[in-house]
Amino acid sequence: MKYSYLDPVTELPVQSQPLPDGVKYAWLPRIRCLDCTTKLYTPGPDMTATKFEAHLRFSAHREQVRIRQVREAAKA
Repeated sequence: MKYSYLDPVTELPVQSQPLPDGVKYAWLPRIRCLDCTTKLYTPGPDMTATKFEAHLRFSAHREQVRIRQVREAAKA
C-alpha cells in the first residue's frame, strides 16, 4: 500500500508539488511481482494491469520464474 494524494475532482493520484488546495489522502494498493522483487506497480487509470501483464511477458521475468521453478523442483 502506498499513501498517496488524490485530486478531489478526478480521484486520481496527484504528482505535482506543491500540492493544490483540496487534496485528500488515501492508501492505494500496489502490485508486486514476487519473482522480480524490484518490480512494483502503482495503480493508475487503466494502466497498471496492462503494465503488469507486459512485465509478465518480459524475458527477464520469465528467467526469474524458471530459476524459482528449478529451485522448487530441487527441494521436492
